[in-house]
Amino acid sequence: MDQKDFIEQFSEKIDQVVNEDAVRAETLHRELDNGQIQGLIDDSIAMGAHAYRTACSNGFSVDQAFVIAMNQIGFTYHE
Repeated sequence: MDQKDFIEQFSEKIDQVVNEDAVRAETLHRELDNGQIQGLIDDSIAMGAHAYRTACSNGFSVDQAFVIAMNQIGFTYHE
């Protein structure tokens, strides 16, 4: 299948994805402008810091506490 055939066959889906991306981009710009994103970041930092301090006070090493804090705010560690 060449590029032209692919585009013809999937043009409706391609248009849908492009429109969804445009909506996401506009939503992100609005959230940045009105400060909503900054609030989410601040909340995540506070949750991570609390999880880190709690893990350290419960006997976890600094490295273990860091991984726990990252998991708490949605980051996962993979080796």
